Amino acid sequence: MVTGLAVAGLLLLVGLVFGWAAFHHTPSWYQPVEVSRAELTRVRNSLPNTYQSLTDQIVAGKVFEFTISDRTVTEWIVERAELYPESGDWLPPWFHDPVVRFVHGRCILSGRIDYQGWKTVLGIHLAAAVNNDEVTVRVAKVTAGSLPVPLAFLEKPLASLLNDRRLEPKLMPDPLAGIVRRLQRQGVQDLVAHGVSWRNIFELGRRERVIKIRGISASDGELRALIEPR
Repeated sequence: MVTGLAVAGLLLLVGLVFGWAAFHHTPSWYQPVEVSRAELTRVRNSLPNTYQSLTDQIVAGKVFEFTISDRTVTEWIVERAELYPESGDWLPPWFHDPVVRFVHGRCILSGRIDYQGWKTVLGIHLAAAVNNDEVTVRVAKVTAGSLPVPLAFLEKPLASLLNDRRLEPKLMPDPLAGIVRRLQRQGVQDLVAHGVSWRNIFELGRRERVIKIRGISASDGELRALIEPR
């Protein structure tokens, strides 16, 4: 009996040690990006250039594949204040070194967090589904370090972020402003449980630039969307 309890206690201790190590482990896909001063001009130009390339293909009126790298998106987030000054305070003070990764079938939004005593690399793994009527983005899983955690782990920090007075949609450009308003209106619990769905008709800038998304895929550091101008 004593031996059995000792073994059980030892196994519990080993499990706690491994769990603690996994919680504080830095996953291999988490690689923070630093943008040097010499690269700022390139990063500043990449956002309008990408938008112009997208709109040019939409105006051409043919179905096309739009591709963007996770490095590019991460650079935009890291240097957001350089691209759009009002965006400097959009991320909460407990979230640092944001990284976006496109892996097989997933987009991972990640960063280092220091939230109410919890310090780890948080990874929010998103999956997208497309049909003729809707585009849905849902949280597939959440990781802390290399340890999977319940989706409920997101509810308090997400609520804190969405209710932060500095996150003001009227100061944001479209379509980001509409997305944030939608998330604030929908509520965190529904967001975590069911994801977010949009009608599969999107307008870019002017009404004549209307598109439908025919497919979305992610792999090898790239996000690809098959887009049909309407």
